[in-house]
Amino acid sequence: MTTQAVVRSAFVLIANHYPECDLSASWLSDRLGISPKDLEAAFRQHRSLDCDLSILNYRLSRLFERITTQPQTALEQQVMTCGLGSIQAADQHFLASFGITLEAFHAVSLRAAEDRQFRRRHPNPDSLIINE
Repeated sequence: MTTQAVVRSAFVLIANHYPECDLSASWLSDRLGISPKDLEAAFRQHRSLDCDLSILNYRLSRLFERITTQPQTALEQQVMTCGLGSIQAADQHFLASFGITLEAFHAVSLRAAEDRQFRRRHPNPDSLIINE
């Protein structure tokens, strides 16, 4: 299997198993039947990141997406659903990746959802747009 095929296969597994807390580079190498060293080399060659960081980034991206689309769901549940473990660790990683805390992003996402709902229910939604 080429290194590109290894990374592609790894990402299929990551996408299917990211909520599971035991997902890691060693878990992936076992499932793919390759050594952890070869897996890391493939990730570094094609992603310029190590495998565990790629898993973390994938989970954070799913968390971002879930908060945006389902802001009414509790943050702790969102974090656990994405396999990130503790909310404190997830918050640190989220801040480092996106430049905003989970709590602040959640609040903004809730407000945006409320605003979209208000616009949908408004009898004249075009009147809500400010024209210069």
